[in-house]
Amino acid sequence: MFLKLSFVYIILVFLAGVGVLQAAAAFNDLNGLLFFPKKMFSYFFALVMTGLPLAVLFDWNWHYAIGIIQGAEQTELFFLTMVLALFFTLLVSSIINVRRFSEPNDNLEGLDSLRKSTYFQMLKSHFRKKN
Repeated sequence: MFLKLSFVYIILVFLAGVGVLQAAAAFNDLNGLLFFPKKMFSYFFALVMTGLPLAVLFDWNWHYAIGIIQGAEQTELFFLTMVLALFFTLLVSSIINVRRFSEPNDNLEGLDSLRKSTYFQMLKSHFRKKN
């Protein structure tokens, strides 16, 4: 029973995490992290990706009356799942946007560079500067 509960929890947190990352990227104009070129699609995607999992999580005890995930296990699962959601977002957005941002903007630094380039383009540009 625990394996099933933890798997459901991981899926729900992953979906919500990706949705929150998309909403934050759209709000802060970090176009290199967006899955969609238009902000409106990103906001809609974020609403669906966070709304559905949150509805299930708020109704969790009704669906799973027996069996719970203990606090320490829930914390570990949440942290690991959010790290996975972050890596998934960085990877997928870099693959989707590689043609959209053909030339990275070297004038911006830090997170601001994600406004005009993807994460992997930013890393490549950073390591090129060091050498």
